[in-house]
Amino acid sequence: SSSVWQDFTLILTFLTRLAQVHHENIIGLRCTYVTPSKVFIVTELASGGELLERVVKNGNFSESDARSVIYQVLKGMDYLHSKNIVHRDLKPENLLMNRDVSDPKITIIDFGTSGLFEPGE
Repeated sequence: SSSVWQDFTLILTFLTRLAQVHHENIIGLRCTYVTPSKVFIVTELASGGELLERVVKNGNFSESDARSVIYQVLKGMDYLHSKNIVHRDLKPENLLMNRDVSDPKITIIDFGTSGLFEPGE
């Protein structure tokens, strides 16, 4: 059916983009397993939850914490753009944090709607 192929295309797009990137602020693809009915995607562990959850829980971020978060996001996006990849769905829910509250590491996730662009676009 058409929706099965659309789902397959989204998964293939996601895996293709993720396999092309290797950066400290982008989720790392470890391996995939494909069965006749499912695709299993194994990524690096990012166990600190979403940025949005952390902001809601804490109520706000200090200027220093916000600066660190934005700097890491921009480093990741700069890397993606150097590979001609556009994320297209960058939002707090797609930014994971590690557990270390004192020096949080940001990891960009969810490349399902990502795309390629030509320089100058």
